[in-house]
Amino acid sequence: ARAAGRVALRADLARLRAGGAQSFFAAACVRLHRLAHALHTSGHRRAARWAWLANQMLTGADISPASQIGPGVTLPYPAGLYIHGCAGSDLTMLAQCWIGPLVDRHGRLPPLSQAPLLGRAVSLGHHAGVHGCPRVGDGVYIGAGCVVGETVANDTVLVPRPMKLRHATPAPGHAVPVLSTGSAGPTGA
Repeated sequence: ARAAGRVALRADLARLRAGGAQSFFAAACVRLHRLAHALHTSGHRRAARWAWLANQMLTGADISPASQIGPGVTLPYPAGLYIHGCAGSDLTMLAQCWIGPLVDRHGRLPPLSQAPLLGRAVSLGHHAGVHGCPRVGDGVYIGAGCVVGETVANDTVLVPRPMKLRHATPAPGHAVPVLSTGSAGPTGA
């Protein structure tokens, strides 16, 4: 398990360097998660909790020690990340993303068997999320602001609906205010 963890960490750091995201916090987040996961799988739950808490305090990322994430994970902006699930290799998550199951009526997280399962080379944009127990295929791109709650097929690109600009027509008898963009000059009495 330790050798596999070291190999995954090397792949993570190499992918961070290749992408140009050589932030101290990005590297620390990945290293602390790998440490917490290794301690969790070896049965050292208390030490895993300390590594998890250190990750939260230092980087702002909440990555469960039980989460199984493949090698090559890239978290360039770890602040606000939440992960409780399983993901394949080459996962990319930007700021304020979340992956996790729905809590039960007592506010507890279910086991990983009821958490989201992401395939290889999945990318999440800013403020994107995966909730419930969906299966996300390989090569999926989830755009900024999208929330996934159902199964997604391989090689799918999800983007939010574009906003529509609506022009309000004034009611009869009401004038539309006109704003002046020029300088009004001195106003003195």
